Amino acid sequence: LPAVDQPNLTGTTHLEAYELYLKGVNLWHLRTGELLEQARRLFQQAVDLDPAFARAHAYLALTLGVLPDYGDRTLAEIQPATRAAAEAALALDPDSVEAATALIQPLLADSPALLESIIERGRQLIARSPGFATTHQWHGTNLLNAGCVEEAVAAE
Repeated sequence: LPAVDQPNLTGTTHLEAYELYLKGVNLWHLRTGELLEQARRLFQQAVDLDPAFARAHAYLALTLGVLPDYGDRTLAEIQPATRAAAEAALALDPDSVEAATALIQPLLADSPALLESIIERGRQLIARSPGFATTHQWHGTNLLNAGCVEEAVAAE
């Protein structure tokens, strides 16, 4: 029988990169400083093995984005790497909600005046992919920062 082309649902054909990514996602969800650093290293290894693996880039950006909240890294220190990883993911997969969500933090840090447009971007991302909880969480935080308490509670 002829081979049937299968869609690449993982985003990579590199098995080791995919395994590193899965381990990293698991650690990312546990959210401690030490485990997020481990997740960051795993995502970086996945990206090193397969530079075209958009999801690994996106989760590297997401992980970097939360490190200042859980570890000893500062937002200023981590922001350029967060932006670079998110932009790399979006270059590979322009539809990546994870990467677009990760890019919210650096955009807001660059210009707090963008809060209203970032809130609108959050609404659009949620409408496009309502199942990605991190978008809801960060959108709710941004709404709260804008003084939209009722909408913030509903978003999170």
